[in-house]
Amino acid sequence: MLLSLVSPVYNEAESLPAFHRELIAALGRLTATDPAMDYEIVYVDDGSVDGSAQVVAALAASDTRVRLVALTRNYGKEAALAAGIRAARGEASVVLDSDGQHPPEMIGQFVAAWRAGANVVVGVRAANPSAGITKRAASGAFYRLSRMLAGDRLIPESTDFCLIDAAAREAFGRYP
Repeated sequence: MLLSLVSPVYNEAESLPAFHRELIAALGRLTATDPAMDYEIVYVDDGSVDGSAQVVAALAASDTRVRLVALTRNYGKEAALAAGIRAARGEASVVLDSDGQHPPEMIGQFVAAWRAGANVVVGVRAANPSAGITKRAASGAFYRLSRMLAGDRLIPESTDFCLIDAAAREAFGRYP
């Protein structure tokens, strides 16, 4: 089984090696418990100007499981994610930020939920008491408005740290 990790990169040259080591450690723990699992890491450089693409190219040169998708300019995180999801080849794909906002140690829990039958697993932020009153109020207003407009389809404090199976990835790929 192949698990794809999709991670957008934008001006992360300094922090990317540490993130990559943390990601490899988490994947090592995961594959140690399941020797049939392998992985690929798809880093999508979103037009970085700090040498991030060169850092990823060096990682790819030393590990065939690492791939670089380099965008010609900065298109934004959503476009980078879309490019990475389209490039992924695994039976499931985990999307996580390369800036350390999403903890790689959670990947095992995402995979366990997927193996238990979930097609999509979404990370949800724990309560953040250090967030200011303005951020908490704005976030609460956003989710109340979203529920009014879209029903209960939006999960409060959900993130783009997620796992999608191949069927969900293929459905996503049909959108322009």
